[in-house]
Amino acid sequence: MSVGENISFGLRMAPRGEREDAREIARRVDEAAEMLGLTGELAKKPKELSGGQRQRVAIGRALVRRLEVLLMDEPLSNLDAKLRGQMRIELRRLHETHGTTTIYVTHDQVEAMTLADRIAIMNRGKPQQHAAPLEAYANPSNPFVATFLGTPPINLIPGEASAGRFKCQGLDFELPEHLRSWEGPCAFGIRPEELLIDETGTEAEILGIERLGGESIDHLRVAHIELKALWRGEPQQPLRISVKSAAARMFPS
Repeated sequence: MSVGENISFGLRMAPRGEREDAREIARRVDEAAEMLGLTGELAKKPKELSGGQRQRVAIGRALVRRLEVLLMDEPLSNLDAKLRGQMRIELRRLHETHGTTTIYVTHDQVEAMTLADRIAIMNRGKPQQHAAPLEAYANPSNPFVATFLGTPPINLIPGEASAGRFKCQGLDFELPEHLRSWEGPCAFGIRPEELLIDETGTEAEILGIERLGGESIDHLRVAHIELKALWRGEPQQPLRISVKSAAARMFPS
């Protein structure tokens, strides 16, 4: 079958009493083809398509049916980065337009964060957290969730808390107010964007900088601990940083 026939297959095979008329089928196929970048490919056969185009045809065949529930298992994995970003927006728009309940399986945390109303994070077949994406990002249930969500990942420092302070390999700092009740072995977590440049903070050495354009990932060494910071612009040496953030988290060891 051609691309157009593939996309419309489910609609054409519906029971006669449930089948859409030819004009509506054609409209849905054209809409899906435009969204998926397949408008000029509708007459082609599968052998004339790339792997990514074939995957888009499969997505289109599912979308045009307007089903009550969709299961998508890594549907964007064979697409290039630009098209993947475009498709994330289109899939979200389609969901908001039609309200179709969709279970979306992915290893890409960016897809999960941008597409989901609720996100279920799994590790070795076991659920770790089920929450709204931003809730899971801000309040991860354990270190696995904390390190899985976010690019670059959260800084996790194993050490010990006592009397409102945290110590690890020569690193010794006062804990943020909401974490001062912790006592004993634990892991202190702070996201790269939450590290602050502070003249009264702890001295840090810049090991390297990944320049991303408007912002950069700064690789730091504080005492004997390596951390990542996500900042706009480039800091100047000597550099001191603070971890006194309300977004910092603590995890039991």
